[in-house]
Amino acid sequence: MKRFVLAGFATLALSSAGMPATQANPVSYRPDVVRQNTANWIAPDTIVTMAQRGQLKAQGISGGLQFTSDYVFGRVTAQTLVQRAVEAGMLPESAKRDRGYVHAVESALDTHLRLN
Repeated sequence: MKRFVLAGFATLALSSAGMPATQANPVSYRPDVVRQNTANWIAPDTIVTMAQRGQLKAQGISGGLQFTSDYVFGRVTAQTLVQRAVEAGMLPESAKRDRGYVHAVESALDTHLRLN
């Protein structure tokens, strides 16, 4: 009996020794930690709403129907909207380099266009 127990432990030790780290630690990717720095940023749809309401007019973004027109004709992009929000002090400088955030603003702009 002792021999079977020792053989079982040896098999268990050998099988776990060759296990890759991603299988050994199932919590290797944690989006909450990756996005922790963006937790206090203004939501992308809020940035779009603020721009549409004219709250970025001082930074050169027209509000109202002109905002929608500027987006349709490419005069306003997600990247320029994030840039102007940074200039207005609404977002930190790092927001301009966060492709995920800029993409989320692009999606919010597309949604805004479909709804208006």
